[in-house]
Order: sequence, then C-alpha cells, then structure tokens
Amino acid sequence: MRTAACRVPDGAATQTSSVQAAVAQKLELIANRGKSVTVVAIVYGVALSGLYVCRS
Repeated sequence: MRTAACRVPDGAATQTSSVQAAVAQKLELIANRGKSVTVVAIVYGVALSGLYVCRS
C-alpha cells in the first residue's frame, strides 16, 4: 500500500512554525503562572496552619 506524498507550499511551512512558536510561548507563560500560584498556595497554607497551631 502506497501513501500519497503531501506537498506543503513554502510559505505555509513558515507560517505554521511561527504559529507553533506563538502557542509554545503562551503555554510556557501559563506554566510559569501555574507554578507561581502553586508556590503562593503552599506558603498561604503553611502560614494558615501555623496560625492554627499557635492559637490552639
């Protein structure tokens, strides 16, 4: 069984790679924000549990 070759115009390949780069940059930004939110949540939880232990 033979597969048909798919020809991509030169401009389309460049456009696709620039779109992929933009999406990758957005995903990296989301990942960094997620890490920051995780750190803030952990610090808040530790502080809250510390207050709970001190007051009991």
